[in-house]
Amino acid sequence: MYSFTPKDKRIFITGGTGFLGRSLIERLYKKNEIIIYSRDEAKHHFLKEKYPNVHFILGDIRDKELLNRSAKGANIGIFAASLKQISSCDQNPEEALQTIANGAINSKHIAIENKFDSAIFISSDKSRAATTIYGSLKYFAGEQFILKNNYERHSSTNLSTVIYGNVLNSTGSIIPMIWKSINSNTELTLFSKKMTRFIIDVDQAIDLIFEGISYDQASLIPKSKSIKVLDLFEIYKENFNLKFNIGYPRIGEKIHEVLVTQEEMSRLSNSDCGTFYILKPFRTKFKSDCTQLRNDSYSSKDCLISKSELNKILNKFNYFKP
Repeated sequence: MYSFTPKDKRIFITGGTGFLGRSLIERLYKKNEIIIYSRDEAKHHFLKEKYPNVHFILGDIRDKELLNRSAKGANIGIFAASLKQISSCDQNPEEALQTIANGAINSKHIAIENKFDSAIFISSDKSRAATTIYGSLKYFAGEQFILKNNYERHSSTNLSTVIYGNVLNSTGSIIPMIWKSINSNTELTLFSKKMTRFIIDVDQAIDLIFEGISYDQASLIPKSKSIKVLDLFEIYKENFNLKFNIGYPRIGEKIHEVLVTQEEMSRLSNSDCGTFYILKPFRTKFKSDCTQLRNDSYSSKDCLISKSELNKILNKFNYFKP
């Protein structure tokens, strides 16, 4: 079913009690030693009951000394710890800076100092052509993570990032919000009829992360589908009586998301398997072979699936009923 899953490795995962982290544990558990580093002690407790052989460490990625001690002996690092709510970052910029930006710097340094084989940073489509504090910090975090400066250039640790859009049904994403609205009989606001978003399911996201293990100084970007958010709302209205109104975009909110900007196209190439793109932090000798992308960028407005196709995807997952 899956293209590749690490085996017999010691894998260090920050933010490992979140939606992505829990899915990573499920995929990796039987064939690897797993260390979860997270500041959510309640989730540690409940996950330990389900996965007794996982090592859980209560800690914050802002604490480099503890992060470094906790990572000793690991082969692979998956750095998923982050703040994720745009409004929270806007209202708490110092905390956002410390967690997203400084946390990513700490993560990179401890991966190199502990001589990991590979270290992977989880980024976001909101990091491209950023219009929010969250997106700007994710851009900085991801770009510095894969760059090797003068004192890092001899490191053998592979440093990569993965950049993708909305993971279907992830914590805090639109589908859980839709179900909360349906179950409480309240109304949601759609901020534009024209709004489009990239989508990816969690197994596709994890496959991309595992692909990143073999890449150095590169960002991996999936060839994703995108949807009209209006189609999503209408499907849940037609099937589950979702109530919604049409409003206006919030400050900094994009109508369409971008995974690769026009300025980055000269650094983009296709992967050998053809399922994702590779974005380097510098120009290489190859000529960009991604001419199939429209308008010299990779935008959610250009990759749309139909409403019926979206309905089939949701039906496959039983509409993610809670």
